[in-house]
Amino acid sequence: MIKPEFPESRLIQVGPGVMLRKKYQRFIDRNGIPDVIFAGYSTYNDLPRYYKSADIACFPSHRAGKPGHRLLEAMSVGKPVIASNIGRLQQRLDGRRRRHCRTAPSPEDLAKALTRLA
Repeated sequence: MIKPEFPESRLIQVGPGVMLRKKYQRFIDRNGIPDVIFAGYSTYNDLPRYYKSADIACFPSHRAGKPGHRLLEAMSVGKPVIASNIGRLQQRLDGRRRRHCRTAPSPEDLAKALTRLA
């Protein structure tokens, strides 16, 4: 949904994502979606490098976990953040930080939020 407007864009997925990775890879291959990279597991010390190289940090998880930490890490290096509003995530962000964070409940809303910030 983003490539037509931003042909130079690329998605780098960081994290193990073991359960769904094969499913996503088949979808990408079947639909000929270019510029999707599965970086896999990354150590905590390597994460800032990914955040710094990104234009936008996106956390579209639909499961609760510790996404709040990742959001704050990305924002600490000055990156805009897009995240699903799961758990108490939005409550963890004060008003100053929240203005840099957009929630994205669906793929379409996620794409709209990404193109707005790009």
